[in-house]
Formats: sequence, C-alpha cells, structure tokens
Amino acid sequence: MKYGTHRYTAYESPKLQAVAIFGGMGTEAARTASEAVLTLGKPEWLISAGFAGALKPGWKTGDLFAPRFIVDSATGSKYSAGGGAGILLTSHDVHGASSKKMVADSSDAEAVDMEGSAVADVALKHGVKFAALKAISDEYEATLPPLVKFIRPNGKFSTIAFLAAAVTRPEWWGSIWALSGNSARASKSLSRELESNIRSGDWEKLKGLGSRSGWGSH
Repeated sequence: MKYGTHRYTAYESPKLQAVAIFGGMGTEAARTASEAVLTLGKPEWLISAGFAGALKPGWKTGDLFAPRFIVDSATGSKYSAGGGAGILLTSHDVHGASSKKMVADSSDAEAVDMEGSAVADVALKHGVKFAALKAISDEYEATLPPLVKFIRPNGKFSTIAFLAAAVTRPEWWGSIWALSGNSARASKSLSRELESNIRSGDWEKLKGLGSRSGWGSH
C-alpha cells in the first residue's frame, strides 16, 4: 500500500478482520505507518507490536510485556496501553547496557522501545482502542552494537551499511551474534501471542498479563 511517499507491504486477513504492516524503527516511522493503516478504514484496535529492551533485571529474552501505560521520554506524555501492569518507555535512541542503567535509574519503566508512544498518540487522536505487546529482545545487561546510526529517516534499517561497518569492527561481532539469536527468540514469542490474540479477537485479555517476566519464552 502507498501512503504519501511511503510504501508498505500490508498483510491482510479478511476472515480474521486484521491487517498488519511493518512500520519501521522510531516514533516518526511508527506514527506514519499508523496513519497509513487508518486510511484502510477505522479499526476497533490499533496495536503496537514489536521488540523492547529490558530496564529491570529479571526479564529474559523472549518474555512478553503488555504494559498498562506508555510514557514518551521526549515529551513526558503518558498513554493507557491496555495491558495488565507496568510502564513501557518510548525512547528516541537504542540503549545498550550502560545507557539502560541511566534510563532505568530515572524511570519506573520495565522496558524501553522506540515506537509505542507514537502509535498510542495516533490511536488517541482517532478515537481507536490501543494496546501494546512487546517481546524482550535484549536483557538488562545486554551489550548492543551502535544500531541507531544505521536507521534511515524512513525507519528502515540499513543492513548493508551496518554489515560493511561491522566487518572492520570485530568488537561488535559478539553482540551482533547474540542480538541475532535473541531477536529470533523474541520474534517467535511475539508471533505466537499475536496469532492467538488475532484469532480470538480479544485484545482485552492483555490485561491479564502481569508486569514481570516468564511469558511465552519456554
């Protein structure tokens, strides 16, 4: 589908009355993708689904988090997120182990993502129910390669440029290998839970998820 200068691949299931698109990384990409989805018709729910980094010890890769609230780190805006408990912080940066500790010390959030608040804001403005479901892709102590510099303005990740840079930086290799495996584990957990929710159409059941780890990864 085309929206302005953006093109998206939309995965639609008329039988299940659901549409999914990959919006990209970052708040601006998420906001634009959310607006694009709404051009297809007003849905009952707008869901922010994706990965998040743990801001508290105890979360394991692949654990699922359905926050009660989302807070935008830049504006301080707080949104209801349809989940059971806990806060998801939306940041405009990719946080590694050292910066996570600083963010965690100044926030009550359980985890951090880069898109949730933007999707929540679009849902609020259009009068659509909103929920967030995140899979933990990097634990509290995880070391990440410098990803943010390879995120394009449209929210897409420049994989070729990243790999070209990584070739000459062996100090990145361990964290890249770990991130690859962790992302696959998180994706599996997230996909399984999303499929269950889409089939049932009952997004209210996210309120039954707690704010600690242990869902979907075993």
